[in-house]
Amino acid sequence: MPVTVLILGCIVTALSFESTWLHLAYRLPRMHAVLDTTIGLASLLLAYLVYGRVQALGRQRDAVLAFALGFSGSVNVFAAVTQGISSEPLGRFAVWTTTIGRLLVALLFAAAASARTAPIRQPARVPKFALGVAAAFVALLAVVAVASSHLPWSTELAISPKDASKPLFVGPALLLVAQVLILLAYSAAATGFSRRRSTDGDLMTWLAASCMLFAFASFEYLTFPSIFSDWIYVGDILRLAGVSLLLVGAAREINRYWRDSVAMEERRKLARDLHDGVAQELAFIVAIARRLERNVHMRDTSRLADAAEHALDESRLVISALAGSGNAGEQIGRTARGAALRFDLGLVLDIPTGVVLPANVVEALLRILREAINNTGRHAHATTVRVSVEAGDVIALTVADDGVGFNAMDEAAGFGLISMRERAEAMNGVFTMTTAPDEGTTIKVEVPWRSVS
Repeated sequence: MPVTVLILGCIVTALSFESTWLHLAYRLPRMHAVLDTTIGLASLLLAYLVYGRVQALGRQRDAVLAFALGFSGSVNVFAAVTQGISSEPLGRFAVWTTTIGRLLVALLFAAAASARTAPIRQPARVPKFALGVAAAFVALLAVVAVASSHLPWSTELAISPKDASKPLFVGPALLLVAQVLILLAYSAAATGFSRRRSTDGDLMTWLAASCMLFAFASFEYLTFPSIFSDWIYVGDILRLAGVSLLLVGAAREINRYWRDSVAMEERRKLARDLHDGVAQELAFIVAIARRLERNVHMRDTSRLADAAEHALDESRLVISALAGSGNAGEQIGRTARGAALRFDLGLVLDIPTGVVLPANVVEALLRILREAINNTGRHAHATTVRVSVEAGDVIALTVADDGVGFNAMDEAAGFGLISMRERAEAMNGVFTMTTAPDEGTTIKVEVPWRSVS
């Protein structure tokens, strides 16, 4: 990307010097105010986004970059206001405040490119950071207000750059020197960010490309100044393109952050499932095995077998989640058969083929299904359990048994129903149970399609 931008920048600059058939300058009063407003607001947005990176990673380089962007936003908004409120050429105070401000921004970018990745002990909160940027800009206004009467100024700054046959180099020499310094600072920043592309992420690539465009824009402002006139020229377009690349880089950074966040959340969920399921069962198995080394009891061997079966069930659920959604019907049928077989229950399946659901939904339904059949086998004194799935406006899983039933008001918590209900509600679903003494139990979970997309 930086190499491509360098080549394009050279081509555009060459055209601005040599082209006799391409018209590059346009007289558009107030357009500079529009451009500066756009660039200023974009810079402030980028400062906020990059400062989020500071709070997440706590690095000096990101803090300097965030400050540079925030200060750039302040300078450009000031330039937009001063050029938008008056039809007269800009005065000495406005010209030098904008020029010195942009020089400081360029120097801050160069500092960010060379800053270390050393950690910051305690990053300031966003309001405090914004107050610091505002205080720095007010200090700039105060210094220029005091010194402006001693700074050079010329009406030549409003000259049109429409004649591209030769460089103009108009304006006070000190102002031209400032543009040279801005050019050098952005060139150094582009070089520094480019060197860190391989070690500090994709954002450095876009920063390097943006700083290259800012450097070319500074060269254009030096040779064909349009920044303080009613004319829009190549430098203005290059500066806007540079901010656009920064926005693209920030968008890619946010996208990468969300991908990493999703992956981290999946890892946390996997760790939680392993801890709460397989790890707990294995720990219980170890404890029983140690006890059996000393003395064998039939009750312990039975509990050991149950724990091993639970651990196996948990491992299958985790594997199913890691493998992806797959055919939900097959997974539900397989889990139902395994759970029913443990308790010698007859099983009736009514599951359509080809039901494909997201992995998290499949996992939740499998856990609810297994819990429901386990409760049937342990407490219902049933002979048969029926499992059905309906795929209409909602995904509906039904588990019904022919057992003795129970009084739901008195015994619901003891049958693990709270866990099943919470899993259903986590998917924006509805959990219902129908039961009564001597009438069996029916559990139904309905999940809207929109919650599983």
